Amino acid sequence: MTAPKLFYPSTDRIKFHNIVDQEITLNVKLKTHEDIDNAVDKFTSIIQSAAWASQSKSTPTSNSILSLPIHIRSLITDKRRARARYQSSRLPSHRALYNKLSNSLKKQLLKYKLNIFEQKLSNLSSSDGSLWRETNKLLQYKFSLPPLTKIDNSIAITDEDKAETFRQHLAEIFKPHPDVNNPNLTSKIIQYLDCPMPLHLPEKCFTPNEIKTAIQKYSTKKTPGFDLITAEVAGCLPKKAILFLTYLFNATLRLSYFPLLWKFSIIIMIPKPDKPPDLPSSYRPISLLPFLGKILERLILKRLLPYISTNKI
Repeated sequence: MTAPKLFYPSTDRIKFHNIVDQEITLNVKLKTHEDIDNAVDKFTSIIQSAAWASQSKSTPTSNSILSLPIHIRSLITDKRRARARYQSSRLPSHRALYNKLSNSLKKQLLKYKLNIFEQKLSNLSSSDGSLWRETNKLLQYKFSLPPLTKIDNSIAITDEDKAETFRQHLAEIFKPHPDVNNPNLTSKIIQYLDCPMPLHLPEKCFTPNEIKTAIQKYSTKKTPGFDLITAEVAGCLPKKAILFLTYLFNATLRLSYFPLLWKFSIIIMIPKPDKPPDLPSSYRPISLLPFLGKILERLILKRLLPYISTNKI
């Protein structure tokens, strides 16, 4: 099954750009945590709806026949005419002609496909990655997750049981450190953040150019999170959407709040090499986080690095 995407080859990028530009409004209230969460939810919905509305609704027509050489196309036409003539007359002579043209067409198509394949092989190169891609297609196989052994030594067969088994396994591994749950320290931090008169200058605001540059530098080959937004999709956003993101990112900085929707991730379990496939411990997790949340994390990290360097943390 093909993974769902927002952008396909048939997606009209210009139409997507225009729809988002029309739907985005910059007059939005961003004063509370709930306001930020609502703005993120609405912004995500606008991008998704615009991408789906920009997909071509016309049924793609196959151009495989048009790409064939003219002598093969002529054979196809002659064969179709001979078949129609034989179906109407049922004469042995017409049937013999139809069979002759069919066999001739099969030979010509086979010869043509062999030539195309030889051409493709001769054009493969290790310098542009084409040789690696074709080799990977031949060698890759679809991994099938076998039944897992639960904690009670029973077998997890269904997808729901396997997911629950992985959940229990990960819950046992990823636990907070004991020193993190310090009530006194937590109380001091909350009191400091809630102080109406901060004792330091506010952080430098994010700029539209800073956000746009971060999006452009992000790899387009990364797998998206649950919202399906990728660097390619974000790269087609209009200036108005970048301004909206700037307001949104600065609001998260001002309120010291990270949007809830950008904390949700898709967990994919990758099998470890040379480990028994029936044990949950033989898999390592990978988190697929929303793209815009990762952009915000990178920008926040840029703000933190000077403090880390100065204070030698």
